[in-house]
Order: sequence, then structure tokens, then C-alpha cells
Amino acid sequence: MKSKFLIKLLLFPILLAFASILCKGAFPSEPLADLTIGEIRFSPPTGRPGGEVKVSVEVINLGKEPIEGIEVRGATKETGWRGTEELKKLGGGKKRTVIFRYAVPQGAKGKITFQFSVWSEGESRKRRNNNFRTAYLTALPPSSPVGGLPMEKRLLREKEGRGWRLEGVRPAYGSTSRGDPFGFELSLIPPRASSVSGCTVTLLPSTASCKGLFKTTVRRSQLVGGKWIIEVEVTPTYRVRLGTYDFQVAIVKGGKVLWRSAGGPKLYVHGPPFARVHGPAVPGELVIALRAKGTKLRGTLRRWEKEYRVRALEVVELRTIGLSMIRLALPEGVRREEIIQALSRDPSRPLPQPNYIYRSCSSGVDPLLPLQYGLRMIGTTPRRGSRGKEIKVAIVDTGIDSLHEDLKGGIFGEEDLLKRGDFHKEIHGTALAGIIAARCHNGVGICGVAPEVKILAIRACRPIRAGKLAATTTTFLLAQGIDRAVLLGAKVVNLSLGGPHDPLIGRLIKVASSQGVVFVAAAGDRGLGVYPPYPAALPEVIAVGAVDKEGRPYSEGLEGRFIDLCAPGVDIISTAPGNRYNFFDGTSMASAFVSGAVALVLQENPNLTPERIGRVLRETARDLGPHGKDERFGWGLLQVKEALDFCLELPRK
Repeated sequence: MKSKFLIKLLLFPILLAFASILCKGAFPSEPLADLTIGEIRFSPPTGRPGGEVKVSVEVINLGKEPIEGIEVRGATKETGWRGTEELKKLGGGKKRTVIFRYAVPQGAKGKITFQFSVWSEGESRKRRNNNFRTAYLTALPPSSPVGGLPMEKRLLREKEGRGWRLEGVRPAYGSTSRGDPFGFELSLIPPRASSVSGCTVTLLPSTASCKGLFKTTVRRSQLVGGKWIIEVEVTPTYRVRLGTYDFQVAIVKGGKVLWRSAGGPKLYVHGPPFARVHGPAVPGELVIALRAKGTKLRGTLRRWEKEYRVRALEVVELRTIGLSMIRLALPEGVRREEIIQALSRDPSRPLPQPNYIYRSCSSGVDPLLPLQYGLRMIGTTPRRGSRGKEIKVAIVDTGIDSLHEDLKGGIFGEEDLLKRGDFHKEIHGTALAGIIAARCHNGVGICGVAPEVKILAIRACRPIRAGKLAATTTTFLLAQGIDRAVLLGAKVVNLSLGGPHDPLIGRLIKVASSQGVVFVAAAGDRGLGVYPPYPAALPEVIAVGAVDKEGRPYSEGLEGRFIDLCAPGVDIISTAPGNRYNFFDGTSMASAFVSGAVALVLQENPNLTPERIGRVLRETARDLGPHGKDERFGWGLLQVKEALDFCLELPRK
């Protein structure tokens, strides 16, 4: 017995150490240094055998805290060169340049591949191996000019591109995340005798190793007062490492660069700022957006289960933005923020965030008094042909009673993302559908703002209790609802709900808006518990506040500079499940009025962009409160007739 006891006593510390190793392998607990390598420059840009090249490596601290003991290493594959430099301290948000001296060997020729890595003394070897940057140096034959091209070709290029001048770039410095576009405006002065026919103005990364990592799109190009004004959009791909990149303005003809500017804009590519939870979220869950499918996605999820101890609950493809969305269950005893930070550093480059909770922006009252003042207040005088015909309006909300006598024939399609409960007995979505699309002149009930639209009923919200108006949803469900609305061809999406700042929802709306989809959202009620409310606060969204029949602000509504318009939202009679009608309050109802109005505007001029439609509604609104835009009414009360008259004056192309 004593011998067995002694054996157990000796084995206990060994088992304890082994268990601690397993735990460390399951979840990376060491501190994460927010270090990355930015721009790498060679001076001169090409090297001659026997000569020396100065290599400048930019080290950036992306975090807020200073980092002690930073080591930068460089090596070449072809020549075996290695170099090490140290930084004692680098402050939060700061960057510093480290200089390496490289002697080009006598026998060097062609392309020399450099690899640089950076880490702090607190990071593990595994993390160091994931923080590399590659750059390339061209070694010239002794007889070649250092410029890299034969002399006659260089003179030809200089002659073709001579005389161009970059007057300015706005802004000079941009910031965006991977997959999100950023726009620069270029101002170019061409040579007097130059013709730009067949030429393209674009942005090129200053470093050759960055080729193919950025997608560049020219949005607009026009000659104004002898200057070329070009709007260029740069989108970092998901292969781009975090850091700052320099660009040059280039004139390209036939695939050849005729001219490059000496300088140009800088673009800082940052990681997902998702570590801080901005509002209420589903406990024990995360939502991950990832550019992976099939076998690659399954392999990544299996690796995550081992490394981070997370478990995939659901996987959905968001075709609008080309990403897979995963709902993850977190391990017990691990803080959500730790998992987000760890995943944001993962080599698969996921976009992690909480599964935020949204609430509908409305409240219900009992009295049923047949009074419909909203249509008269916003000036929806019947206009022949302006009834929203064939315009698809998606209501991403609770279920809708498509069997209601005042909605029959107006519900074009139903999508139930919850797949449980009774789709046709839910109140909130049914009320919104009545305001937008209740049938007119059918001898029953009420009349909608745009009675001939095609409603897409997309159920992404669930009532807090059966028979209640208030409802909630999550990031995972709302993202699917928006994605389905866009794929089904909706031109208008009504979002009568609000929640915290949500990167994934923001990305979906930004992409869909660029494709011509108009988003209308409730400005929010006080019960939301977050400020400002999203998606209303997004720049691509028309945010709608509520007023009563006297034009006074809705007492429970939020105020803020993000509000664009106001519409009736107090004592609004609308459809209720079971062929009934009731009165409803809230900015939810006000946003439905604006969604209907947008459908009418699109029927008048279907080629208007979301930005132009927002401008039409703002410029024709009736000013309330202080002159101009204010925090209670935005630009004023929606005026449908004036907006439609304004559309008739706009070009239809």
C-alpha cells in the first residue's frame, strides 16, 4: 500500500505539468503584442553586385500600450544573409523605421527574396512564425543601369510620361480594414500636348511585393478646368498584412507604366476592432465571418475546436459579401474578449464579433380608434401610376400575416429564418406591412403608402412573448435576413429595429448599398439601451424619427445628429394578425412610411442611387423645429408629393 501511495505521489506533479501544457495548447494565453511590419524600402531600388543597399523596415505598434524589447530579423533565401536589429521600446500607435545594410554578393543575379519578421520578447515562437513580410530586390548585371531598365527603354518611358504632375490627393492618409474599400480623390495636371486616350490612371503600391494584394477601381474621371479629377477606390484583400502601405499615382497604357508620381497616398490597413463589446449580446456565443468554404472551412473549424476549444453551432453563407458566417459556442470559463483577440490573430484571418441583440423600435396601445392621419400628413395625394408598382420592399422583421384581407396579393415571398412558431400570427411585421402596402380601394381597412409594391416578408425577429409587439433578433439572424433580401432582388430594405455598432451588419449594408439597395431604419426608442442605435447611425442608411399628428417629437424616441428625416409614428392605425386593426406607436412605424415613399420615388425614377434618393427626401422635407437639420427632426417631415415632383425634374439615366 505504501509503495502505491508513493508512486501516486511522485506521478502527481508530472500529471499536473502535463495538464498545464495541454491547457496552454488548447488556448493561447500569452500576451498578444500588436506588432506588424509596414512598408519595406530599398535604396537604391535595385542593387549591383559588390554594391550596398540600404533596407528600411517600418515597424508599427497597432495597440494602445507601449511594447518593450522588440526584435526585428531579416534574411534572404538566395544569398544566406541574416541581420538583427532591436528596439528598446515602441509607444502605442507609433511606428519606427529600422535600417539594415545589405552588401550585394558578387555572384548575385535576378531576384533576391528578403523575409523580415518582428516580435516582442513576450511572444511565443509559434506566433513569431506568423508575422513575416516578404520583399524582393533585383540584382542587376554590372553593365546595367541602376534604374532597372535598359537605357533606351527608360528614355522612351520618360518621354511618353513627361510633363504629368500630381497636384494633390484627398485624403493624403486613409484607414480601412481588409475587404473594405477606401476612396481617394486624385488631382492630376496633364502635359499641354498630351492625349489621355487609351491611358488609365490608377494607384500602384510602392513596393513590388505588394502587387496583387490590393484591388483598385476607378469610380469617376473627369476633366475640370484643365485638371483631371479621378476618384479611385482601393480595397485590401484578405491576404494583406496589417500595417501602412504607400501608393503611387500611375499612368498605364497597354499594360505598361508610362509615369509614376514621386509620392502618393498612404493607406493604413487595420485589424477588426471587435475586442470591446459595444452592447447587449447573446452570452456564450460569437459570430465569425470567414472567407472559406467546403473542405477548407471544415478543416479550419476542426482546428479551432482544438486550439481555442470553441464549437461551431451553425454555418451560413452570406453571398452578398462572399463570406461564410459561423455561430460559435464559447468554452466555459473563458472571457468572450479573449477569444475574439485570439481569433483576430488566427492565420485564417477571420472577422470575429459578439452575436449582438437587436430590439424592435415600437410600443403597442390598446384603444382601437379608426383614425388614419399619417397619409395626409406626409402628403400622399393619390397620383396616377405612383403606387410603387413592381418595386420589391423587404421587411426584415417578425412574421407577417399574409392572409390578412388588406394584405392579400401584396406579399411576394416569405423567408422564415427561425423555422419555429407561427409566422402569420406575429404583430410587429404585420403592422409594418400594412403601413407600406395595405391594399387601397378594396372596400376594407386602410390604405398603404405604396399599395402595389411587392413585399418580401423575411422573418429574422422573434417576439419576446407570444402575442407581444416587441421583438428581438441577433447578428447571426439579421445578417442572414439582409443577405436574403439582397439576393431576392429587394430595392428597399426596412429595418425597424436597433442595436449596438455591429461590424458584420455594417459591412453587409455597405456592400448592398453600393449595389443600389436603399436601407431605411428606425431611429430608435429609449428602450433600446444603446446609443447611437445601429443600423440607423450608419451613413448608408436613411434614419427615421417619429412625430405625432401635431408634428411634435415622439416622447419615447431618441434624438441625435444621425437622424435624417421624421415621419408619423404615434397612434398609427395598421393591420394586425387575424383580419384585425390596431393603433401602434414608435419609430418602427415612422420608418415604414419612409420605406413606402422610397418605393414611390423608385417607380418615378428607377435609376436613382441610394445616395441620390436620400438627397431627394432630405431636400423636399418640411422643416420642423430649428432651421435646417436638427437632432429631433433631422431635415424635417417626409413630404411624398414634393419628392415625386422633384423626381420628375431629374434625368432618368
